[in-house]
Amino acid sequence: MLGAGVPLFFSPPHGEAAQLEAARRLINPTHYEMGKLIAGLLGYRVDNPNERAGAYYLNGTDLSGSEGYLPVNKAGARWELGALAAAR
Repeated sequence: MLGAGVPLFFSPPHGEAAQLEAARRLINPTHYEMGKLIAGLLGYRVDNPNERAGAYYLNGTDLSGSEGYLPVNKAGARWELGALAAAR
């Protein structure tokens, strides 16, 4: 599964090398990964005790999660879809 290939223009303040490298390391980033990057640029750190490396979730048709979700494991550009999980 590949993203739509939508370009992203990224211009960190003062061209800081660490911020540029963090953005370059993102391969087919999820909204969650982009959100963490942007939070870091704003000086915040996202601490999520439930976060697992490479594990993401796609909501069903209802954003509240009542339509279930699909677990996705991501390793670089490779995405592996799991089975649809029912809402709890």
